[in-house]
Amino acid sequence: MFVDGLCCDLGLELARLLQADGFTVETATHWSALPTVTATAKPAWHPLADALIGTSLPEGFEPQLLDTGKNLTTQAFRNLLASHGWSWLDAASTGDPAGAAWTEIGTFDHDGHAQGARLAWRLEEELRAVALRVRELLAAGWQRAVLVTDHGWLLLPGGLPKADLPAHLTQSRWPRCAVPQPGAQHGFQELPWFWGGGHCVVCAPGVSAFKLGVEYAHGGLSLQDALTLTLTVTTDGQPAQAAVAIGSADWKGLRLRVQLQGGFAGTLLDLRTRPADATSSVLDPDRRMQPPDADGAAVLLVTDDQHEGAAAVLVVVREGQVVAKRSLVVGMEPGHPAPEDTGAGRPGSFERD
Repeated sequence: MFVDGLCCDLGLELARLLQADGFTVETATHWSALPTVTATAKPAWHPLADALIGTSLPEGFEPQLLDTGKNLTTQAFRNLLASHGWSWLDAASTGDPAGAAWTEIGTFDHDGHAQGARLAWRLEEELRAVALRVRELLAAGWQRAVLVTDHGWLLLPGGLPKADLPAHLTQSRWPRCAVPQPGAQHGFQELPWFWGGGHCVVCAPGVSAFKLGVEYAHGGLSLQDALTLTLTVTTDGQPAQAAVAIGSADWKGLRLRVQLQGGFAGTLLDLRTRPADATSSVLDPDRRMQPPDADGAAVLLVTDDQHEGAAAVLVVVREGQVVAKRSLVVGMEPGHPAPEDTGAGRPGSFERD
């Protein structure tokens, strides 16, 4: 399971969540490849790395295929997985547990680049989404899930301090790393590119960035960028609890009809303005934290019409933890424009970090 941008401290928090769910979790630390960006670091593991080489250093920092010399693309990456006997699982598939597979989950890096310091608002829900995917796969029969990542990151509200590296001295310049022009007198330390070929990169010193106003960045040489964690998750032979999913959620006035799927036994439902905060429920006080019936169906009632048209989150709770959720608008039929869904599972981009 590849989790883009699962920095070391979040990996430790994820391990704690999985252990609380009854899983056995082993952790191991590793150094990321340099520069600490996805295109360089994601494929840097054996045996896949044996099929790659650093003939040229392109703007996107991706290596080349050993047999063709072409830059590694998303499709080429998947083809290499297949050549080593690994199947590709999309975010909605559990695949065949008899073999080996690669899947991707989590939006930490995507949200950090898009939202900057607001990433902090999404960390808890993304960690729970990753934990839910692990539970789903192990419940489907997989013997173990090995969670790997490519790099960590730096986050500073208001922006990282700026290091001055003029664009005309570089062939490619990202916030925390750059490819210098041959012979450029830039004054920064040059480091060898992981994939070799005699190519060098320049990393912004300390926690600085080559661009102004960047709140979230990686690609440099720091513990936060470069120290990563691998998690190996097993069930000790005990069957994992089946994942629960929200099949449908339809309004009729201020009554919300919900249909759950999967392992919904022992769960409770609520409708909240803040998913993790039980005190933010907008339901009838006498019908909060309602269990589904034997078929996974439930009806939730909002008695105060002042909530109509407001954003809310349908949550499914098991043993005090939110295990599934869906964003919606109170009283609005499906298809009505709503705030951004808080779900996870979008595979991260590989070709551009």
